[in-house]
Amino acid sequence: MIVQCCVCQKVRKNDRWSRLAKPVNQNEMMVSHGYCPECAAEAFGDLYRRAQAREAARMTVVHAA
Repeated sequence: MIVQCCVCQKVRKNDRWSRLAKPVNQNEMMVSHGYCPECAAEAFGDLYRRAQAREAARMTVVHAA
């Protein structure tokens, strides 16, 4: 299944978003739609940025001394 940004049409592959040389033919492939990081930040503003900050904080590992 291909994940495509519903705004800019970029396609996600291995957690990277990029434009394809030709449009995705939805009749030939299964396509799911979402938002790439740039379009999500534009569409959802502070809500998206706060969610990203929470995720980054959760991924940070603090070592005890």
